[in-house]
Amino acid sequence: QWYRPANAVLAIAGRVDPSDVLDRCEEYFAGIPSGPPRPKPDVSEPPRTETKTELLADPLARLPALFLNHQADGYQSEDFAVWEVIESLFFVGPSSRLYRRMVVEQSVAVQIGGGYDCFRGPGVFGIHAFVPDVASIERAKTVYFDELKRLATEPIPERELQKVSNQLRAALVFGQQRALS
Repeated sequence: QWYRPANAVLAIAGRVDPSDVLDRCEEYFAGIPSGPPRPKPDVSEPPRTETKTELLADPLARLPALFLNHQADGYQSEDFAVWEVIESLFFVGPSSRLYRRMVVEQSVAVQIGGGYDCFRGPGVFGIHAFVPDVASIERAKTVYFDELKRLATEPIPERELQKVSNQLRAALVFGQQRALS
């Protein structure tokens, strides 16, 4: 059911004559019936209504870590750009809100990362923080939730918005310079 032209992608690379390639594709594949279109899978998830906490122990881990995720909109959402802005505001660069507060000012983490991962269905927004000791996990969570509350209750200063805009534009430009982008 899956292996037929209606569900296939053909990639051709190298120094070829495009018209010759199209002729050969017609010759080899035109006679194969495409079959009915496949229904798109349902990738929706029910909303999360409660907190789930797991404590994992790894004897090889050098530092304790916090991984905290929230359900977020997928890339088809009209709020896609909002998630991207929040990701830059919180996580991109040493002057980002969470890096500055958690690593530089309060030393509740030695390294942080995180952001927005989007998919066809729901996405994920979250943080991971490597902390100096187990006691710092709760302090790191507090700082993170304080910044979420600040984001919800205070306007973002114009200077910070301009910085985020510059970062997103730069990422777009530099992303086009990679061979595989």
